[in-house]
Amino acid sequence: MNCRWMQSRLTAYHEGDLSAPIRFLVRLHLQTCSPCLEEAERRESVADLASRMSPVVAPKNLNMKLRLAVYGEMRRETWFSRTWRIARAGLRDSVRPLAIRGLGGLLAGLLLFGAVMPDLWTVRAATTDDVEVTYLARGLMSPPTVSALAPNEVRGNVTVMALIGADGKLYGLELPAELDQDRRLRADIANKLLFSTFEPATFFGRPIAGRLVITFSQFTVQG
Repeated sequence: MNCRWMQSRLTAYHEGDLSAPIRFLVRLHLQTCSPCLEEAERRESVADLASRMSPVVAPKNLNMKLRLAVYGEMRRETWFSRTWRIARAGLRDSVRPLAIRGLGGLLAGLLLFGAVMPDLWTVRAATTDDVEVTYLARGLMSPPTVSALAPNEVRGNVTVMALIGADGKLYGLELPAELDQDRRLRADIANKLLFSTFEPATFFGRPIAGRLVITFSQFTVQG
């Protein structure tokens, strides 16, 4: 509980909006801090003075005086100035909607020009994550495919699930449960796939990780 905490609660303290525990802490601080006590007394005196001030009452004939003043100004206005004032107001009211529409069209044109202008004078630099235009003719998603298989053979008939990463490389292998303990067959398949080439799966033209089902039938491979 410091002076800053106290200053932020003085107004609420004078208006009686503090809870009983906070009000007790405020009084305790005022008893030990002379600057805060002086500030509290100053605010209390100002609030007391403001409460004693009586509200200002407008004269009873104020409404009549205002009407007479307006009437006098209207009589001093000439026919030409009155006609010009009415014509200018009518012209302003009729042109304002057109001006708003014209301004809106101008702003829309500037925004469109600002959006198109960079494409007219800048040269786009190729980056590694650019999506090739040829991908636009493909589906939204495409599965991984086999580009080239390694020459080593796999002795056996088995279907496996190859996990192909976004870089086109094998990072996992799943065999059927009955062949999962066959270490020799697993080693033959792993050696063949590790030295094979794959095309990764794509999503909106960008390479992603995917799964590829491969069937080995002696020397025949179906992907």
